[in-house]
Amino acid sequence: MISLLEELVKGLSRHLVTDENSDEEGSLFCQYHGDHHTRGGEAAFPFVYLGNRTNDNLVIQKGVSLADWLLKRQNEDGSWDESPGSWKGTTVFQLMAMAALLDMGRPVIPETRIRSYEKAVSNASEWVCKNINFRRVTTNYIASAAAGLALANKVLLEKRWERKARRLARLAVGKINGDGLIEGEGRGRRIFKKVYIKPDGIDIGYGLEMTLASLALYATLTGDRYVVSTIDYSIKEHLYFIYPDGSLDNSLGSRGYKWTIYGSKTTHGSQMALAFAATKSPEIMRALNLTTKALSRYIAFGLLSNGPEKDAKEETTCLYPTITRACNLAFALAYFPESHLNEGTIPAEKPLWAKKFPSLNSIVVKREPWMATISGYGNVTRYPTQKGQRTYYVPGGGSITYLFHSHWGPIQAATQLEYQQIELLHVPEAKNGARSLCPRIVLRKQSGAASSSHARKTEVRHTQEHDKISVQVQGRFFSPEGKGKELRSYYRIEYIFSPDRIAKHYHMTLVSPYTSMEIIEPIVLQSSTGFQITEQGLLIRKSEKSLRLMPESSSGHWSKSEDIEKITCPLPSLTALSMVCRWEQPGPGDYMASMEILIE
Repeated sequence: MISLLEELVKGLSRHLVTDENSDEEGSLFCQYHGDHHTRGGEAAFPFVYLGNRTNDNLVIQKGVSLADWLLKRQNEDGSWDESPGSWKGTTVFQLMAMAALLDMGRPVIPETRIRSYEKAVSNASEWVCKNINFRRVTTNYIASAAAGLALANKVLLEKRWERKARRLARLAVGKINGDGLIEGEGRGRRIFKKVYIKPDGIDIGYGLEMTLASLALYATLTGDRYVVSTIDYSIKEHLYFIYPDGSLDNSLGSRGYKWTIYGSKTTHGSQMALAFAATKSPEIMRALNLTTKALSRYIAFGLLSNGPEKDAKEETTCLYPTITRACNLAFALAYFPESHLNEGTIPAEKPLWAKKFPSLNSIVVKREPWMATISGYGNVTRYPTQKGQRTYYVPGGGSITYLFHSHWGPIQAATQLEYQQIELLHVPEAKNGARSLCPRIVLRKQSGAASSSHARKTEVRHTQEHDKISVQVQGRFFSPEGKGKELRSYYRIEYIFSPDRIAKHYHMTLVSPYTSMEIIEPIVLQSSTGFQITEQGLLIRKSEKSLRLMPESSSGHWSKSEDIEKITCPLPSLTALSMVCRWEQPGPGDYMASMEILIE
C-alpha cells in the first residue's frame, strides 16, 4: 500500500498551487472542474503521514500548506462546503483528516500551526454533533462522523465527542442487515420540506468502502467490542462482491451510478476495512492485496480514472477519486497493524458456488472460470439532476450486471439504465448521449418503452448439478415512463454456467402487439482487442485469446456486420459492442432466443 500511496501523492503534487500571490496557494487545482475541491484539503493527512514516514520534509510542507488552505475555507459554524457546491455533510471527512493529521503528524507540524488546527477540529466536531443525524444524511455519513469524533476525542480529550461517536457508531451498525449488507444509502424522500423518510437502499461500494471503513477506524480507536464483532461479519460477507482481479462489483448498488469497477468513485476505499480485519483472516488478507493491486491498474497521469477506459488527457481527469483513495491508504497504513498472515483464498478464487442475498434479491455465481452477478434488486430512489428530481432505477430484472472470465477479464458490466448526471459534481456529462451497457430485453410502442432490466418484482433462483450452475429468473416488463407501470407481458431467462461457456436462454410472452422487441447484449471491448462478425456471431480477439458470442433465434434477427456498433459510457468508463436481436411488429404470443459466450 505504501508504494501506491507514494504514487498517488506524487500525482496530486503536480496539481498543487504554488503561486505565493494566489489566495488559493497550497490547494489542489482540479483541471477537469476548473476549481479547488474543498475535499482536496483532506490530502493534507496522507501528505504529512507519507512525508513523516519517508523523512521527506518537502512532502510534509506540502501537506501543511494544504491544511492551511483548508482552514481558510472553513465556515464560522465549523463546517466546510463541498466545493463546487454548498453541501456541508462532507465536513465529517475533513474532520477525520484534520484530526488524524494532528494525531499522527504532531511531531513534524510547526508549533505555530498546532493551535489553529486544534481549533478547526474542535469547531468541526461541534458542528458534526449538532448536524449529523439520519434525518439529514445516509448511513456512511453517520459512520464517518463516529470515526471523526473518536479521532477528535483522541487528540483533544473531549468526552462528549466520545459519547456521541459511540451513539453514532451503534446507529450505523444497526443498519447492517441479516445478509451482512448495509442499508440506508440512496436519497430519502422529503415531505413538508423538512421531514425525510429514511432511504433503505443497499450499496456495496459505500457499504464496504465508506461505512465499514469508518466503523473499522472507530472500532480500532475505541475498542468497542460490539462494533468489532458486527463489522467482522459484515466485511466477510462483502468479500463475495470482490472479483478475481480485485475489482469491486457495485453494478447493482443504490448509488451504482458512481461505480468505477474498482469501487465507488467518491468513497475512501476498501483498504481501511480490509486492513482492519486482515490480521484475523487469511482470506481478508488476500482481499486486501488484490484490491490494492487493482487500484494501481486504474491510474493514468498519477491520478485514478473513472474506469478501464483511462482518460486520454490529464486535464480530463477529476482529482476527487485520487484524493479520497490517498486518504484511505494513509488511514489503513497509520491505524491498522500490518498483517503477517499468509494469504488465504477469497470466494472469487474458489471454483464452484452460488450465493443468494435475499435483501438484494440477487445471486452471485462462481463457476470457474466465470463469475457473475445476477441482479433482481428492485431499488428505486430519487436524486437531484440538472433536470430536477429524477428517478434512479438500479439495473435489475434478472440481468447479468457483471460478468467476468478469469483469463479474459470483464465481459459485461451494467451501467445506468438511463444515463443521468446524478450528483453533478461526480458524474461526468455524456456529451453525445450514453446508452446503457446493461443486458436487457426492451419492448417498444409509440407511447414509450418497457424493459426487463427495470422490473421491480423479479423471481431469482438457482440450482446446481455436477459442474454446472443454472440461474432462472422471471419477471414482468416494466415501463419507467411517468410514475412507472408493470406490464402484463412477461419474460423468463435461464443462465447456464458451464466450465467452457455460458448459455443464455430467453423466453418472452407478449399479451399485446408492440412496435418492436429487442434483446440487447453489450460486450465490453477492452484495449488491444479486435472484432468481427462471422456466420456464427461475434468474434473478439485479445492477445492469444478469442471470445465468441454465438446467438440463435427462430424468428428474431441478430446484428449483422453493418449493424453492430460501439457504445461508450463515461462512468464507469467503458466501451462495448452492442449485439441486438430484433423483432419487428411482434404480436401476442411466445418468442424465444438464445446465445452462448465462450473463451477459446
